[in-house]
Amino acid sequence: MQEYLNALMIEGKSNATISRVSASIKAYYKYLVSRNLAENNIAIDAVTYKVDKKEPGILTKGEIEELLKQPIESDLKGQRDQTMLQTLYSTGMRVTELISLKVSDVNFTNGTIKIAKNKTSRVIKLSNSTMKYLTNYILNMRPLLTKLDTDDTLFLNANGKKLTRQGFWKILKQYKDRAHITKELTPHTLRHSFAVHQLRDGIDMKKLQEILGHTDIATTMMYNSFLGKHINV
Repeated sequence: MQEYLNALMIEGKSNATISRVSASIKAYYKYLVSRNLAENNIAIDAVTYKVDKKEPGILTKGEIEELLKQPIESDLKGQRDQTMLQTLYSTGMRVTELISLKVSDVNFTNGTIKIAKNKTSRVIKLSNSTMKYLTNYILNMRPLLTKLDTDDTLFLNANGKKLTRQGFWKILKQYKDRAHITKELTPHTLRHSFAVHQLRDGIDMKKLQEILGHTDIATTMMYNSFLGKHINV
């Protein structure tokens, strides 16, 4: 077992790959032992390889602007997508929070949006441009997507159902390719980029923590270390 893991390392496999292989074999042998198909778990004492924590990708403001320009505003899908991208980046919310939003979470009077996560929630003040996109989408675009008057889900797919994480991922990848962005881009990249851009613009760390919904400010403070590495963001 150990020789096999060492061979993978010599082949140049990443620590993350070797770690996954090791975990799979350990789980397999645990199953064999539980079914009396093996006397012992040969993998239990195998040396594990530390997985290097990958620094999140950060887009520049120019790349963000290019990404937001990609949806075609003249069609229904394009306006929905642009509203989603604008909302995701301008609030720094998680993609799971985005697709879980309800129409009732948007407060037109105060220009705010309520974001729920597990049993907690936070309210974020929206920019004028984001509020404009949301207002247009809710009043003019969403009624063309919804199939049930009782459904309060904010962002719907073409079938009038709640958008999934996978669905949003495909949408984001499509616009990434159109914008010719070569950096790795995931929904969380927009959240990381938002945080770094806010710090670069001088936001208070405590305020940023509240916006991002971090329970521990140490999690928010990690973005400080990215500022020096990403000078031109």
